[in-house]
Amino acid sequence: MKLSYLCLAATLLAGPAHATKEVGNGGDACEERILSVRDDLAGWIKKGGAQNLALPAKLTLARYEQTMKQAMARAVVSCTAAPVIVRGVEKTCTNFARNGRAEIVCNYDRFLASAEDEQYRIVHHEYAGVAGLEENREEESDYTLSRQLTKFLEAQTVKRLSVMPVTPAALLARNFGAYYAKYRVLDCTWRHQFAKEHPDATSGICPYREIEIKTLALPNGQPRAMLVGSKPSDDKLAPDYYLVVGNPTCELAPGKSRCEPGRPGHDANYATSTVMEKKGSFTFLTLNWENLGQGEFQQWTLVLENL
Repeated sequence: MKLSYLCLAATLLAGPAHATKEVGNGGDACEERILSVRDDLAGWIKKGGAQNLALPAKLTLARYEQTMKQAMARAVVSCTAAPVIVRGVEKTCTNFARNGRAEIVCNYDRFLASAEDEQYRIVHHEYAGVAGLEENREEESDYTLSRQLTKFLEAQTVKRLSVMPVTPAALLARNFGAYYAKYRVLDCTWRHQFAKEHPDATSGICPYREIEIKTLALPNGQPRAMLVGSKPSDDKLAPDYYLVVGNPTCELAPGKSRCEPGRPGHDANYATSTVMEKKGSFTFLTLNWENLGQGEFQQWTLVLENL
């Protein structure tokens, strides 16, 4: 079954890889299929499809798109009847550099016998290897990104990758996913001013001793990243005690969230900001909340350790 990109023509990259035709019709079919999947991947990335990938904490969307585009433009593809061996283990494909040139070599029998979903995983993995985003290992190669592709494949008259709208949960996972965990609160400072006539105060009592950072849905159905904390007298996490860490309608960056008053989906009177940072086994979290109309504010500063 032929695959193409949604209902659009496949987007060809400048300077496509030249297939090395080695073994007649089997090699030709193998190479053509790899390049067809490559072109579908290139079009999907160009249309913004990668926005819903759960990227590792140190990999930005811009770097993913740029390095994958470069890898797909420069890697030379070939298929062979010989077994493809990586450190003593037989593989369907492998990628490597030779004489300054990136190459992808596949065993045509194994590749053509693979299911369509698996072909997409394999092709993406090899180009991600050329891009330095995933690596080949002996038995268990790194498929952190490539295994996610199957959820974007659609079977209509033909199977193809679709560009899905970026969901709030995907935005939050991209920027806060590295912090999703349960923590022990080692230190907690709460500064607040609840009325203009009262001076700033620092509370010596922190209502959290354990917190969990994860995505939850508020009663209005809008998913947000929240801190779910327990009161000092509780042994278990109490979901009704939470602090909002990130709102997908706000300005987001890795570990950071900032909402200005009047931003769409945000109250005109409130400003909020969040900064999270990992240092070794510790996580430092600062939350700021300000009610501009009433002159009130809260600032939470927490030092966390993974449970």
